[in-house]
Amino acid sequence: MPGVCIIGDEVRKQLFASRPSVGASVRIQGVPFTVIGELKKKDQNNSYNGFDGEKILLPYSTMARHFPDPRPFVGEGAIENIILMPRSADDHAAALRQVKTLLGRRHGFQPDDEGALWVWDTVREARLVSGVFESMQIFLAFVAVITLGLGGLGVMNIMLVAVAERTRRSASRWPSAPRPGAS
Repeated sequence: MPGVCIIGDEVRKQLFASRPSVGASVRIQGVPFTVIGELKKKDQNNSYNGFDGEKILLPYSTMARHFPDPRPFVGEGAIENIILMPRSADDHAAALRQVKTLLGRRHGFQPDDEGALWVWDTVREARLVSGVFESMQIFLAFVAVITLGLGGLGVMNIMLVAVAERTRRSASRWPSAPRPGAS
């Protein structure tokens, strides 16, 4: 009985070109699999261990049965990475807490033990980067306001000098009343 798999958009292009892939059969190291879905093309700024479009996803039990991890330090049936995505970025803290609680219960550690489980929290990282960009935006806006203010002050100063010079020139051309005692 063949296993099932989901293929990335780049894999679909390489194997099937413009033909439909869902329902088709593929062989991975001689093991037959039926394609049950395709991953949509997406812009991806991080790749964990490769871009999604270049992957073939299999159920974990199928993967462990047909392609066991050869590294001795991982061990048979061990999971090295868990990638999860909460419904929304606002739910990420609750989702992470649930995962840590479940894994802590099953593997004997406290969910709040930071050393027990390494987590690459991309939501936290994205918020940190967003904060840096917001700070830069505020700083650049402040610099722009100061620059415009100083530029405006310079223009006003030049205008003041120009008006003072004109006033002095035009005052010297005005006829003046004769001075008393001058004939």
